[in-house]
Amino acid sequence: MDPKQLFSWYFPFGHRYVTQEIWVIDVSRERVASMYHETLSDDWPYEDWQEYDDWVEDYLTGELSAL
Repeated sequence: MDPKQLFSWYFPFGHRYVTQEIWVIDVSRERVASMYHETLSDDWPYEDWQEYDDWVEDYLTGELSAL
C-alpha cells in the first residue's frame, strides 16, 4: 500500500495499550474496528467492522465508566 493513500480509506484514531489493539475507522463505510497492532493493512478489510455506536458499546463502555 502506498503510504500516501493510508488515510484515504482507513484512519487509525486510538489504541488500547494493554491488549495492543489499534482502533481504525473505515472512512468510506463509516465503520470502526479494533485490531491487533500486528495486523497488516492488507488484511484490514477482513476485520470485524462495526457501526460506531455498537463498537463504543463493545469496546469503550467499561473503560469510560471507570473514569
